[in-house]
Amino acid sequence: MEKNYRTLKNPPEYDPTKWVAGAIDAGCYPYVIDNIYINKFLLIGDFLGDRCTSKTSNETLVVTLLKELRSLGYRAKLVDSRHIQKKEEILIYLKREVHTGFYHFYRKDKDGEWSHKDVGQAPARVENFYEKVYVNNVKREGAYGWMFLLEAL
Repeated sequence: MEKNYRTLKNPPEYDPTKWVAGAIDAGCYPYVIDNIYINKFLLIGDFLGDRCTSKTSNETLVVTLLKELRSLGYRAKLVDSRHIQKKEEILIYLKREVHTGFYHFYRKDKDGEWSHKDVGQAPARVENFYEKVYVNNVKREGAYGWMFLLEAL
């Protein structure tokens, strides 16, 4: 895949208009790394040529994501919910449904709020992310979740 990306050094601004105008067909993965230049749906592993599907194990999914983020210029590490309150950190959250294997990304924006993006739609805020997404994954059977802190290499 062509390397047309930039590495974030700070949390991204929430700006749905730039995504509607330039990358409406992008999904959640390009969105969380703020790569507006990729106007298509991508899955974990696509940058490496080793796509992770709904059948990929959790371990392989996370290992592939960490490797791929490194190839994109990030040092990524798994962190816990204490990082949610720190506005200056670049955080992404990967949620995975247990029964289907489907996964979806969320990101923390510069203002400390969380957002996500679906293919063909503008980015949207996730009100009360901690309770609705993070705590819900921990409390209920039916979803896994991993939070990653990203730092530019």
